[in-house]
Amino acid sequence: MDTIRGRKCQPVPLMTTVQIADLLGVSERRVKELIKNGDLQAQTVGGVWEVDRRQLASLAKRLGPKPHNHKAED
Repeated sequence: MDTIRGRKCQPVPLMTTVQIADLLGVSERRVKELIKNGDLQAQTVGGVWEVDRRQLASLAKRLGPKPHNHKAED
C-alpha cells in the first residue's frame, strides 16, 4: 500500500477529484486547475479520474505541507 502525506492509499489509481483534493490539501477546483494546466496528468475513466500515484506523491511534496484545519476556541 502506498502512502501520501502519511495516509495509506489503495493501489488502485482511480480517484475522484474530491479524494485527490483531500490528499493534496487543496480545493477540488484547484485539482481541476492542476489537471487542466498539465501539472497533474490524469484522464477520466467512467467519470472517475485516473492518476499516477507517483506523480501525485511528487506533486504533494512540491505543494508543501498540507494545511491544518484549526477550530475556533469557544
